[in-house]
Amino acid sequence: MTRARDNRLARLAEAAAKDDAAETFRRCTSMARGKVCAIVREELMRSGIDPAQVPALRLGEARQTPEAEPLREERVQPDSDGLAAMFAAKIGDMVRRCENGHQPDFAKASMVELFAWCLSRRADRARGST
Repeated sequence: MTRARDNRLARLAEAAAKDDAAETFRRCTSMARGKVCAIVREELMRSGIDPAQVPALRLGEARQTPEAEPLREERVQPDSDGLAAMFAAKIGDMVRRCENGHQPDFAKASMVELFAWCLSRRADRARGST
């Protein structure tokens, strides 16, 4: 009987850990979306573009949830599968295109395209180009 109880407790603990991981992921995703939206909104306004006229920004804001509580450091996991590096490489390519003069179509651009555009503009300012 003890073994059955231990097995049941182990399964419950595993399920609880998965639920915690899913909730942490949801909060991290929500916070990241909020930060990207804020960066894009700020850069659009700085450039004289009304953020209300940019559909991707409206969609990004619609997905927002109330501000998540700060994550405890011990719950943040390393990028063991390399997805962050792949994302950074793709964003880097998009930023370079923007630095070479590509301007997104603000009425059709994805949030990722807009974020890359913002990063390129910030890099230009840091170099003193804009």
